[in-house]
Amino acid sequence: MQNSRKNVVELNRFGRTSGSKNGSLLNECGEMMAIRLSAVLAKSLKQAGDELLELTDRVTGLEMRRLYDEAREFCEQKRGVIENEFKQQFYQRFKQECRRDKGKTPAHGNTDISQLSLVEPDDLEETLASSNVANAINNICGEELFGLAKRIGVLLDDPELEFGDNPIGPELIGSTIMEALKAQEASVKIRLILVPLINKHLPQQVRTIYQEINHHLVEKGILPTIRVGMRHQAAPTAPDKPAAAASAGHVATAAESQDLFAILQQLLGAGSGAASPGLAAMGLFAPAPLAAP
Repeated sequence: MQNSRKNVVELNRFGRTSGSKNGSLLNECGEMMAIRLSAVLAKSLKQAGDELLELTDRVTGLEMRRLYDEAREFCEQKRGVIENEFKQQFYQRFKQECRRDKGKTPAHGNTDISQLSLVEPDDLEETLASSNVANAINNICGEELFGLAKRIGVLLDDPELEFGDNPIGPELIGSTIMEALKAQEASVKIRLILVPLINKHLPQQVRTIYQEINHHLVEKGILPTIRVGMRHQAAPTAPDKPAAAASAGHVATAAESQDLFAILQQLLGAGSGAASPGLAAMGLFAPAPLAAP
């Protein structure tokens, strides 16, 4: 891998790693995630564009039809640029996470639900969208993330690494996807329309990547066997397990969405029952009715 020596030096100098071997393995994991994730994100955007073409023909509301059409064009025109943007941003943020001192707030951040009333509407929707992506990945990849947290913890010299602090974890993936879309000047509504479509395809692909990284680390001798007796962090495998969600540092699970409904109505001026297309697309509000195909 190009520049691996330079990257290892950077990680060892500023990060939490112990030894050049661990720094090298950690860097390999970050590079693998950045390269593979950017490719599957581009694939997910292509699939989203295909689905948006069908939705444009089926939706009855003129506003939603226009937004679906804009989102489809965005996927077609910006897919390659977003792939490169995500790759660069993810790897950069991965290195920042590796350098971060234990106990400090992650670069991707975690929003306190009690403070959401202070968040600007657009920022609130984007925060929920980022969390929505992370939750979708967590719900599919619970088993893989448990092993990965233990092994990455060894590389970071942090055996009690929390799920939300994993430098290649779902939280960083979700926030980086939103940042990559934002960098291409997609409106908040367009970005949020894309979230549920991306979630249909991306999480299973991420699971495959996590499996490959776990296998790679096992081959390198990093915790080939994880003892059941080790202190178990509840893996975030389903939205109906609050403890699992809490241990993963989630912002808002599917169950919590109902608790946020009143706040969102007040912030977004939805007292009449109208919801923004972005939130409707995320499934937090009833979606616009579709005409019979």
